Amino acid sequence: MRVPLSKIKEIVCNKYNIDPSRLFMKGRKRDVVIARQAFAYLAYSINNKLGYNKLGEYMNLNHATVIHASKQVQGFMEFDKFYRAEISELYEECLKHSIEKIKIEEFNIKLVGGLVNKLLNCKNNIQLKEILQIYINKL
Repeated sequence: MRVPLSKIKEIVCNKYNIDPSRLFMKGRKRDVVIARQAFAYLAYSINNKLGYNKLGEYMNLNHATVIHASKQVQGFMEFDKFYRAEISELYEECLKHSIEKIKIEEFNIKLVGGLVNKLLNCKNNIQLKEILQIYINKL
C-alpha cells in the first residue's frame, strides 16, 4: 500500500496537535519528537518501498535518524499497550487514504454506474442475465 507522505504528516500532526512546519525541525522538544518518531515509523511501515534514505530526504534528516526513530516506536509499542493502540489507530487512519484504495473505490463507482445504466436500458431477462454475468466476471 502507498499513502502520500503529506497525508501521513497531516494525520500525525492532527493527532499530536503539532504545527506541520514544526514536525521536521531539528530539536528535542518531547511533543515534537514523539510526533516525528510516529511519522517516521508510519511512513516507513506503510510505504516500505520508499526506503530510509528517501524518507530521510523528505524529513530533512539523516537516514540513520529515521531508522532510530522507527526502532524507538517499535520498542515503545512492545511495552506500552496504550502507545501501541495509539500507533495502530494512526496506522488504520493512514490506510484509509491509500492510493490503491482510492483507485479501487473510483473503479467500483464507475463499474456500478455503468451497470445501473445498462440495467435501466435492459429490454428482457436474457439481456439482463448477460449484463449481470459480465459485471460479475469483472469483480
